[in-house]
Parts: sequence; structure tokens; C-alpha cells
Amino acid sequence: MGRLFSRSVWAVGLALLMIAALRMEFGTRQAVIAREGGTVLARSSVVAVTSQPITITFWHAHSAARGAAIQRLVDEFNATNSYSITVDSQSVGGAQEIYNQVIDRLRMGGPLPSLVLAHPSSMADFARYGAVRFLDDYVDDPVAGILDTADFSPGVLDYYRLPEYGGQLAGLQYGRSLEVMYYNTHLITTAGITIPTTWDAFETACISITGEGVSGTVPTDDASLFANWLWSRGGRLLSDDMNRARFDEQPGIDSLLLFQDLINEGYARMPLWDYEEQQAFGNGQVGFLFRSSSGLPFVRQQVEEGANQAWGVTRVPADPGKEAVNTYGAGVGILQHSTEADLAAWRFIRWMTEPGQTARWAALSGYFPVRISASTHPSVTAKLADDAQWAQAYDLLPLGRSEPGIRGYHDMRGVLGDAMWSILYDGANVTDTLYDAAVATDLILAETGPDSTRISPAGGTAVYTNTEGLSATAQLRPGSVATTQTVSYVPVGDLPTDNLAFALAPQLTFSEPVTVTIYYRAEDVAGMDEGALRLHSYHWPSGSWVEAAPCGGYITDTVNRVLQAAVCRFGDYVLMDWAYSIYLPLVLRAPVSP
Repeated sequence: MGRLFSRSVWAVGLALLMIAALRMEFGTRQAVIAREGGTVLARSSVVAVTSQPITITFWHAHSAARGAAIQRLVDEFNATNSYSITVDSQSVGGAQEIYNQVIDRLRMGGPLPSLVLAHPSSMADFARYGAVRFLDDYVDDPVAGILDTADFSPGVLDYYRLPEYGGQLAGLQYGRSLEVMYYNTHLITTAGITIPTTWDAFETACISITGEGVSGTVPTDDASLFANWLWSRGGRLLSDDMNRARFDEQPGIDSLLLFQDLINEGYARMPLWDYEEQQAFGNGQVGFLFRSSSGLPFVRQQVEEGANQAWGVTRVPADPGKEAVNTYGAGVGILQHSTEADLAAWRFIRWMTEPGQTARWAALSGYFPVRISASTHPSVTAKLADDAQWAQAYDLLPLGRSEPGIRGYHDMRGVLGDAMWSILYDGANVTDTLYDAAVATDLILAETGPDSTRISPAGGTAVYTNTEGLSATAQLRPGSVATTQTVSYVPVGDLPTDNLAFALAPQLTFSEPVTVTIYYRAEDVAGMDEGALRLHSYHWPSGSWVEAAPCGGYITDTVNRVLQAAVCRFGDYVLMDWAYSIYLPLVLRAPVSP
């Protein structure tokens, strides 16, 4: 949902005072690993004492041959695990359909799966509702954890780390895909050139190959492809703090300008319909094709049904020293249910990411394993020997890097896709179009990016700062939390209001009140009855605003313009005097005290 900005509203302060030990909604854990600055403070097991039979639901996007392959592995887990766990595997359309259904059920209170296939940015959106069971303590657990983490391929254990939620791990991949360049060996040989590894050589190759009925390349308007083009020129999608777009800088301009020029000069063209470029490649009408490695089976089918010419796979061309391959795909996270259900879900994830399972999944599905040692597994060695193109792509894994797993990245991808369409299809000015896309992206990031602080049982202070340099603090006294927690202030845009809204996440429940203190200015609440200001929450099932009814009541100081509400639960909040007059604090990212 979009937002209307009917008035500028600024929060100049927010203090949270936690005065008792918390009870987490999803159940009390026996023990967790507490971390401070990466140092393990305690290391004890999260394993539950009981091991009663339990069934958990797994939503995934695999169908056809891959759907049969994942079911084969699920059946094996169900038959062999010693924990009385049954995984109910369900194919629920594509990743977008899964995302939509999860969001709808989070809002309306419908039943959720325990395990869900989702992109990191989707898990970040689910975390906004406090629904994600982060995996850090599971991974590090001495009994139920993963003791050989060094065996994971580079980047796998970072792929699902959500920077806006303290870098916590929201999922794990059990297979990977790469952004690659497919090439027609016959056309390259006929033109008397070699496989291009730099952008200058690629431009020359497209010119040399183009002829009657043959185009050098047929690019698409995919944001993941643009990210790889950008990185291969040393460019950046976002700033280090992920608060600002950087794709409109010179590497991004040069990336799209090259393809626009090739199209304008007749050495490249755009697809005529969805996946037409894949068919044209199979027919020997395209020299270079940019697609995911997960498309290998489909490209092979098109080649065999088409011109049946020799072909191969390599990395995207790059400026010297800037070689990179966009890596993504096939991961699963846990949506919180109960201690027992969450642990059962984790055991399935751990099993799926073990060398044998990720190796067999790779061989069956065409994805790549997430374990280094899987390279010697018979399933992988046989695949490498039998599938030359898969082996070529496999060799590119060390060059992998990933797009950011942040809230709002779905919308950002849409902005980038629209910009690519305008530039490549309509011939729009590259610099101006990317600049406009960057402005739109900055707004998305400002509206969606949480600000998080790790708080240990020793307590701590978080400081947030808005755009006017005014600060807010979250003070947690020693003993406020029983285990280390990441507390996040999340600006949200999916509530029906004409201003900004915010959430305090995760959605913890407290045995004693948490005092929320909001300082405001006269102009911030113009037209409101200050004496009637109250915190309200949005109730999704009924589609209405309801007073938060803080368990500890309110303290109102209209002289100094301060409102305090003692709440016993984190959730979505707005400050209003009545349901149609809304004041909402705007807080942006700032450094926090340790």
C-alpha cells in the first residue's frame, strides 16, 4: 500500500523502559546463546526435553520434476528422522504467491506454515510482524546445531542475515543459483572471436556475431541481471548503511548505456514475448543470453529442439578485477509456532543442508549444493561428469555475491525493472531514468528500514535519530530481557493511515509494562486534542483502529508535550486523538550505543 503525506510529523523522543523479565510469545526456551560483539557469553542447548510426534507444514515453490525431487527428500526425512517429525510438504505456487499468502495470513490471523520458502527480503517483511524464528542460537547449539559451518560455501551463512534486524539469520539455503551468460559456440567460432570476458570484448563480439536473422544479445529487464552488470563494473546497489541508492552512479549508467547503444545500433534487441529470447538462443539466433543457471534444463531443451548448436555457460563479462556472479535461490525460514514446532522445523532445515542432502538435491534439481564437501559426493561428481554446462556454472561459485535482504527490496526491484524497461524498450535517457529510480528507492528505504539494537540481559541503550537530528532512546535496564534480543523500531507503510506508522518488533509480550514515552511539538499535533492523545493499534481481521489499551495506563503532560503509555506487548502503533486524526513519529536510522 502506498502512503499519503498530508502533514509533516516528527518524533523528537521515544523511550522504552523495561522493568521485568519478558516472556516470549512463542514459548520459553531452555537456554540460548547470548552474544555481545560476536563473543559467545553462554553456550547451552535449546533442545527441548520432550520428543512427542509432531507434524509441521512446509510451503515451497517447486513443481514438476523439482517438486517430485523435493518430495522424495521430504519422504526420506519423514521415514528416517529419530524425532517423530513429519513434514507436510506443499507446493504453493511461486515465491510471490507464497509471500502474498503469508502476508495475508499474518494480517488476518490465518494459520501459517512452520517452514516457508522465501527470499531474504520476504523474511525481512515477515519479521516486521514478529513472525520469524531467527536461527542463530540453533546454528550455534552444541546439540542441535551445525558444528561444521566452515564447510558451507562462501556467502551461504550470510545470505539470510537481515541487516535491519541486527544481522540475525532468518533462513538457510539448501541449493543455489547463479546469474550466468549463455553463449553460442558455433556463432562465436564462425565470427572468428573468443568468448568475451570483458565488456569491451562483449561489445565487439555482439557486433561481430550480428547478421541476417542473428542478434548479438537479447537482454531482459530483470533487476538481478542489472545488479550483476553493476557489480561487474565495480558499482554498488546501495550505500554501506543501506539507506541510499547508489546504482545511479557511473557504473550503473555505463551498464545500461552499453545495451541501449547495442539495441539502437541493431546489434541487440529486446524479447518479443516472455522467454522468447530463450527460444531464439536455442534456434541459433542469439549469440549471448543472460539468465539464471536454474534455467539450464530449459535452455538445453530449446537447443535440442532448435538448431542443436554447441553452447556453453560462463560468467557475466566484467572490467578486470571486478568479476562477480549474482548468487541466489532455494532457501527456507521458520515462522514461529511453538518451541517444539520451531525446533522440529530447524531439524529439517539442518538435515536439508547437510552435504548428502544438498548434493542429491543439486543433482536432482539442477541447483548447486551449499556445502563445499558436496563436490566429492557421488551425486555431484556424476552430475559434473555428465553435464558440461552445469559444470561450467559450478566453477563460478567462488565469484558469488548476493543482493541485499532488506525490507522494501521487492519494491526496489520493481523500480529497477521499470527503469530498465524504459531505457531498453523505450530508449529513455539513462542518466535521468536511473536518477529518478534512485530517488524512488531512497523513499522506499526511508519508509521501510527498521532500526535495531542488540540488548543483552545486562541491559543497554538504543538511540534513534530523525531527519531533524532530534533523538529518541530505548533504555533497557539490567534484567529486562532474560536472553539477548534484537529490538527494532520499524517504520511501516502497510497500515491504512495518511501518515507514517511504526512497529516495535519482535512482537514480544511482557509480564510487566514497557513504558513508551513520546515527546512532540505543537505543530506535530495541530488540530488535535492533546488531552485525548492515545496510542492506537491496527486490528487486521476487523480492518479497524483500536486503542492499544496499555496495561499500565497513560501519563499525559500537555504543558511539556509528553505522552507516556505503559504497554505489555510490542506491536503496531500510531498516536492519535481519535480514529481519524493521526500523529505518527518518523524515526530514521542512527548509531546506537553498545
